[in-house]
Amino acid sequence: MNIVVVNDDGYDAIGIQILAKHLLKYGDIVVYAPATGQSAQSQARLECWITTLRESFKYINDMFGLNLEVEYAQTEQKDDSLGSNKQLQQREQNG
Repeated sequence: MNIVVVNDDGYDAIGIQILAKHLLKYGDIVVYAPATGQSAQSQARLECWITTLRESFKYINDMFGLNLEVEYAQTEQKDDSLGSNKQLQQREQNG
């Protein structure tokens, strides 16, 4: 079986290393991750896009006498469900 492991923390993040190591018994592992951590980059892009959209709506509202608003739901950003890098390192050392 081929297994692809993906993250946004970088290929050298302890979490992806531990996961890939433990999945080896199930098949061939391919790790697909950036060279450096890119956590929350999609959120940063979303916030930039929302700001641009709000500015556009303000222009449209002023021009046409409308009251359009931009709303979006933001989920709470969580750490990886396995725990922090420090916790993962401790778990790995303790077996």
